[in-house]
Amino acid sequence: MTYQEAYQKATGELKAAGIPEPESDAWILLEHVTGMTRTRYYVDGFERMPKNEEDRFFELVSCRKTRIPVQHLTGVQEFMGYEFAVNEHVLVPRQDTEILVEEAEKRLLLMKKENPVKVLDMCTGSGCILISLEHYRKGIRAVGADISDEALQVAKRNAESLNADVTFLKSDLFEQVAERYDLIVSNPPYIRT
Repeated sequence: MTYQEAYQKATGELKAAGIPEPESDAWILLEHVTGMTRTRYYVDGFERMPKNEEDRFFELVSCRKTRIPVQHLTGVQEFMGYEFAVNEHVLVPRQDTEILVEEAEKRLLLMKKENPVKVLDMCTGSGCILISLEHYRKGIRAVGADISDEALQVAKRNAESLNADVTFLKSDLFEQVAERYDLIVSNPPYIRT
């Protein structure tokens, strides 16, 4: 099977499964598995896809058909210009959450203190909000809290890979939060009605 045939077949399978934006998801998975750019696809797309890549690609397509988020399949999501690791233990950062970071940033600019401004990110998940704030406002004292050990592992990995000076703590909401903060941000997981 060529790259083009694989992409077209995957798009058709995703569409038949009722996946929104099947072309986009098929492309993201193809790019993830092969490292292929769009330019290379148009030039070399008629070439045969190696069997190991084809198998892996269609394995991920099958997972996507079961509604597993494409970001969980690739393990990454871009947020505020940075690439964050994500998995099934954290919410996939959404573009509309960037508004929260931008609004928090505006408020941080208005705070004039001798000591570093202390920011708490409650339900930190992947840490994307807190890490982004720390990158844009160096010098803040950034703390992220989450009840999930697995989510905290993802957040710590993101902080390390993005060289963010942040601290994380395990806490069921404010249970283990002892300090007072100048700013609290949160985008908690969705709950059932």
